[in-house]
Amino acid sequence: MAKSFGIEDDDADRRMVTSTLAGYLPQVGIYPLRGQAAPVILLITFLLGIGTTSLLALLPLIVGVSWTAHYAVRVIERTSLGRATPPRLTGESLMLTDGLTWSTLLLPAALLALHFGGHRAIVGALLLVLPAHWVALATTRSLLAACHPVRLWHIVRVIGPAYVDVCLLLAGSVLLGQWFSARLPGLILIAVWLYLLVATCHLLGFMAYLRHERLGYGAQVRRPSRADDLEAQQARTLDTLIQGVRTLHAARDDAAAARLMLSVLPGPADARSFHEALFERIKAIPARGLALAQAARLISFLLDRKLADRALDVFESALDLDPRFEVQSAFELVALAERALMNRQRRLIDRILENAQSRFAHDPAIRLLDRIRIRTLVEIDRDEASARALLASIGDLQAHPHSADLQTYARILAVGTPARPPERPPAPSAPPPQG
Repeated sequence: MAKSFGIEDDDADRRMVTSTLAGYLPQVGIYPLRGQAAPVILLITFLLGIGTTSLLALLPLIVGVSWTAHYAVRVIERTSLGRATPPRLTGESLMLTDGLTWSTLLLPAALLALHFGGHRAIVGALLLVLPAHWVALATTRSLLAACHPVRLWHIVRVIGPAYVDVCLLLAGSVLLGQWFSARLPGLILIAVWLYLLVATCHLLGFMAYLRHERLGYGAQVRRPSRADDLEAQQARTLDTLIQGVRTLHAARDDAAAARLMLSVLPGPADARSFHEALFERIKAIPARGLALAQAARLISFLLDRKLADRALDVFESALDLDPRFEVQSAFELVALAERALMNRQRRLIDRILENAQSRFAHDPAIRLLDRIRIRTLVEIDRDEASARALLASIGDLQAHPHSADLQTYARILAVGTPARPPERPPAPSAPPPQG
């Protein structure tokens, strides 16, 4: 309940920016009763009530009218930025030192003067312009821009038929005030009229917000897109999954927790972010076995999408959790080793090779790592002797899956071997001297 009287209310902002015009109308009626609006209405009602009793109370009347115009534009301004809660009356406006206060009075003062001068047609025309004038003033805070005919027409055209509804609502408020003037006490009449004015200005600001891109200004609260909705749905799915995993892990049933993890499809916004978030949050539980299972799942996902660098990071993180970590297939270790070699990550290459030897020693696929071992010795370690020894231990290169590459290395290493000088035949002994 206390939140409804605050200046900031993110939930109310989200409700407003995701609403349609028709769907938001009930909130327009509640708006003048929320937050700072109700105290402001009561304060201005009191001032105007005093000001209308006698000519000697002219100052409260001037202050009340000034605050009314200022607050109306501030309501439009704040709503047009995507804020659903009423604004405060600022100190500058209370002291009548804010330039916006005097700018808001310009057109109403002109209307009043023309009304007393009997220019009813001009008054009617200017009344139609007043909402657009206040929207321009609220979104630009420039009196010059708010009086420019082209800008005013642009606002009317962008808001469209709904602008006519606002004009009719303002006119209806005036007529309703005249009708109530003979039936209600003065203070209640002023309060009702201020309530209608604030509600109408909020509606006008909401119309401006719905079209703020076309009106050429930036809002503070962004209207959620389809992608935002999917991300929110994904976050809820992930929260529910983590809660289930926590419950099963606490009950020491990690097998059921693993089955639950596999049963939930990643997404719907982004499968990678789902897998990544699930891995990090399971590590934080902490649940080491489940984290390793998700790491293996994430590595497969990343390698399928050619994201080998990130897969290497996850692999190393999983090894830090448990040196016995096992990926889903030996072929994945080959892909990880290829990337580690490309990145010259010597220590990680050793960890991959050790993992392959301990986890997939009898898998024929680990023969694909022979080429990586040779290249590591030749290209990183510059250890040709060890490379030749490894080639010799492989045996028949013709039957190897990387036969062509290994034979090429064998020829290169053979050329690089210093040739032994041929043995010379012993020199013939000199014939014995003839006696």
